[in-house]
Amino acid sequence: MPPSDDPHDFGYQGDAGGSFPPPTTPRRVSGGIRAQGKLGASWWSRRWLAALEAVGIGDRLERGRAYARGGQVRTLEVRLGGVTASVQGTRLEPYEATVDVAVIEQARWLDVATALAGQARFRAQLLAGEVPEDIEAVFRRLDLTLFPVLEDDLRTSCTCADWASPCRHVAAACYLVGEALDRDPFLLFRMRGVERGVLLAMLAGITPEGTEPATDEVHDGDGSEAARPAPGHLDVNRFWHGDPLPAPPPLDLQPPAVDAPLVRLLGAPAAWTGADDFEPALR
Repeated sequence: MPPSDDPHDFGYQGDAGGSFPPPTTPRRVSGGIRAQGKLGASWWSRRWLAALEAVGIGDRLERGRAYARGGQVRTLEVRLGGVTASVQGTRLEPYEATVDVAVIEQARWLDVATALAGQARFRAQLLAGEVPEDIEAVFRRLDLTLFPVLEDDLRTSCTCADWASPCRHVAAACYLVGEALDRDPFLLFRMRGVERGVLLAMLAGITPEGTEPATDEVHDGDGSEAARPAPGHLDVNRFWHGDPLPAPPPLDLQPPAVDAPLVRLLGAPAAWTGADDFEPALR
């Protein structure tokens, strides 16, 4: 292979015939994304690492650990169907690293949401922003997987010249994804093809089995049925003439199934700059 003209590639040969080895350390980055803590604080992050090992990437994560902790990743986007990252290496221009994750079809996501909504605990935890540890059993019953398990489930590419697959730039992106999952497990659902809001909307709109759907009828005092005004369209004249009001919604004042559900659901605001984690600090 002839030497490259780029001194930051395989090597450089000067006009006088002398050759110079390529640099071995990456260019320093100002304002890059730097890995903060210990990877695997949550079960879903540890499961992500296990999934990477299953498809042959886990043993390469060490190559990207130094890049991730050194802030060499300029940008990281967890998108529908995968991850895209800009990683600064030894060359002047950063490399574009891509991880494509096999998505689950939207029709199958509706099957998943229906199965999850059928169990009150799963539904409550997900609506509160927490992923149940035994959620994978629901996917298996539907012949689906939440985490990648086959080589075809996860494809990687990079614009660098490293023949190893994955290279350290892809490995750095995968490492940071694991840390991001510690903060927001719903990024996993996004990689598999559904946004958090869409999944939660499906869960909220599906009536669990064993419960009665809401009706549009109320009973007058004599037992006859009267039409219940649609929410937002109450008839003011009927109200002041003493017609019966809609029955109040039943209240079940029980402790939530998940501790601090609103804090978990809303997450840290964009303006949060505290040194401590937002959730325990707010508590």
